[in-house]
Parts: sequence; C-alpha cells; structure tokens
Amino acid sequence: MDTDSRPQNPFAQPVSAFMAKPVLTIHPDASLQEAERRLEDAPFSCLAVTDVEGHLCGVVSRTDLLRVGRLRASMADDTHLLKLPHQTLRTRMTKDVITADPSTPLQAVAAEMVQKHIHRIFIVENSRPVGVLSTRDLMQAIVQARIADPIKRWMSSPVMTVSATATIGEATDLLQEARVRGLVVEDQEWPVGLFTQTEALLCASQDAGTKVEDAMSCALLCLPLNMPLFRAAALALETRARRILATANREIHGILSGLDIARVIASFATP
Repeated sequence: MDTDSRPQNPFAQPVSAFMAKPVLTIHPDASLQEAERRLEDAPFSCLAVTDVEGHLCGVVSRTDLLRVGRLRASMADDTHLLKLPHQTLRTRMTKDVITADPSTPLQAVAAEMVQKHIHRIFIVENSRPVGVLSTRDLMQAIVQARIADPIKRWMSSPVMTVSATATIGEATDLLQEARVRGLVVEDQEWPVGLFTQTEALLCASQDAGTKVEDAMSCALLCLPLNMPLFRAAALALETRARRILATANREIHGILSGLDIARVIASFATP
C-alpha cells in the first residue's frame, strides 16, 4: 500500500486543536470561599492558580475543597455539609501541576491523563496557561473521528452507587473514601440521578442530613451496551450529560467515564 493512502491517526493532531480557551484563573491569595463560589456550578472541576504575571503556580480542585470542608465540618460538629476554613489558596493549592505544550499530540496528552488519573491538563507556553484540555474535549475528538467501538468495550465496572434515600453527608463521605468524582443515585436498583462533587459544593450550606434525592442531578444517559462510542459521546455533548451508563434489561453493566474516553484515544493504533 502506498504510504500516503494509509489511514491517518486522528489523534496525532496537536492538543492546541482541541483545547478550550481562555483559561479561568484565580490568584493564590484568594480565599477558599472565593474558589468555592467559582466552582459551585462551573462546567470544570478545577481552577488554575496564577501569580500577578500570569505564571501558573498551582491548581485548586473541587476535591481539595470537599476534603478540607468536610473534615472541618466533622471536627466542629457542624450540621452543615461543608465548613471551609478562612485560608488562602496558597495554603491549600496543589503546586505540582501536570501540563503540556500546545504542540504535543492529543494522543500523548490523553495517555498522560490516563497514567496520572486526571481529568484535565493545562496547556502552557512560557509558564502561562493558554488553554485546558478536559475529558469533554476528548469526547469531541471521538465524535470527529467517528470511533465506532461499542461502549461495552471501554466501559468501567463496577459502578459506584448510592441510594436516593441516603443523606448528602453519607454520599459526600463516600465520594472521599472511594476517591471518585461522582456516584450514580439508585432508586430500587435503577439509576435516577447523579451525586457528584458539583452537587456536594452546591449543598455546602445545607444540613448534612438532607436526602440525596433532594440534591441530585439528572444529567446522565442510559445507553445500550452496543451503542457506538462516537454516538454516545455526541449525545452526551448535546444533552450536557455528565455520565454515560451502559445498561441492558434494566441493569447497569458499566459506566463510560471521562478517563475511559482518554483510554480510547491513548490506545488508538492506526491500522
């Protein structure tokens, strides 16, 4: 076969072709409460922390805020779900930030996300963030490449669940203990919603005894096991669903997470 006629790797393009911009930043002397306000209902899970010259010096995530907020509430015997201390991000941010250059191939960045188990990577030039690549951006790449593998090939299982009648305190503790970003809410063993880090932050000032069903999101898709990846990703992007469940006969068989999408791209081999 002529070399020029061989199929091209759709994920060899530079990450700059897929990254989102501009990057939302926050100063290291901002408070944890300010970071909480920005992340409460945001479509991203972390903020880039930059100094006055715009250099990336750290990152603060929902995971960071939930960890310290839940611990403080428990120690203070506070009925609220979270109690953030009056501290600056400088004291709580993660300083060792994983980054990539704009020219790095998308496939290499996806592989780094899988290896480090992270859901987004900041793209930097001269130590300044110029974009960010999230797992939702990877979904768009899957759609463009029309990857037709069935979702059952790449799904993860088992799926972490919580009962709709559990409390948000129990659900948030489970998020922390299991080190996951979200739980599927079940009612009589059928998925009815999500309780993720986003919902936990939105419930920060609520009583920890509030029922999960009163705080959950319904932004999930239940799709058949043989649904092609590109169609599942397109549906998730169009409906803004935050989780894709693979189901059959009213049973959950697995979940197609953002990191599973990253695995698809990282493992892609040109025929």
